[in-house]
Amino acid sequence: MIYDKISNLSFYLPFDERFQIIIDYLKNTDVDSLPDGSYPIGEGILANVSEYAPIKEEFCFEAHRKYADLQYLHRGNETVEWMPLDEIQNASEYSEEADFLGTTTIGKTKVALDFDEGSFAYFAPCDVHRPGMFREAEKVKKIVFKIPVKD
Repeated sequence: MIYDKISNLSFYLPFDERFQIIIDYLKNTDVDSLPDGSYPIGEGILANVSEYAPIKEEFCFEAHRKYADLQYLHRGNETVEWMPLDEIQNASEYSEEADFLGTTTIGKTKVALDFDEGSFAYFAPCDVHRPGMFREAEKVKKIVFKIPVKD
């Protein structure tokens, strides 16, 4: 997992040169005017834009195998929790179609991230995460960049 401000994303280019596609997309896109939806932006990367109310009750963690998530919070604030994949319990069956593994593991959170405007987190397939948890804002706008995992 990586957690930082989106303005620092270029420092992580040695980790994955495809981050440049995300940097260019954000520089050239009026995110405020983007409606909810999924937008291909290059090299198999999708920009999933959503505006929603963070959730106030407990819900499941998630993990993915085919895509890493780079979650960028454009507006509002929320809490995102993280735990390692090898510590999950009560996992659902992995859905190949949805690229989704859910778990109802409660009380195992290792890190709780306070996402503010301009924050991002990168979650690899080994990073189980629970985004969208209520902190203070009644509504947020987020882009989850789905980055194909390299073989």
